[in-house]
Amino acid sequence: MGEVRVGPLARLNVNGGYGTALADEELEEVKAHWGFPLHRNMIGHAARILEMIHAWERMVELLALPGGEMMRRTLNPSGGSGEGAVEGPEGTLLYGLVLDEDGLVKRLSITTPLQFNLKSLERAVLESARTVLGSADTGERALVLLETAIRAFAPCIPCGVH
Repeated sequence: MGEVRVGPLARLNVNGGYGTALADEELEEVKAHWGFPLHRNMIGHAARILEMIHAWERMVELLALPGGEMMRRTLNPSGGSGEGAVEGPEGTLLYGLVLDEDGLVKRLSITTPLQFNLKSLERAVLESARTVLGSADTGERALVLLETAIRAFAPCIPCGVH
């Protein structure tokens, strides 16, 4: 299997826009400067910012709507199993779980966004390492380049591997 990428940059390339005025305006500036589709790892940080702008705009729109009833449901957990997929800030997260008769989790498996992005991350780290190998400045600069490559995929390493 080739490289697979999930997360803000992948969502941006698939959707091509956000549907809110300011986020789409800023996106057009990014596209004018970097082209489209966007493949540079560091543009992923810009995609995160654009998603935050979009979220802010949508929140303002939703808060302006008339108030509605609160949704409440009583849950009665029981045994069973299931699989699911959730699109989170860092990308797609897959999970499978098995519950006992009291609704307690007995088995859980998770595939994190970082696992999807692993081949792309490995390539980025290799490219960064090649940049500093053989140069006289391999100390702090090498560390910064390698950390920058990794954080383009998972800004918070614990979040990337939870």
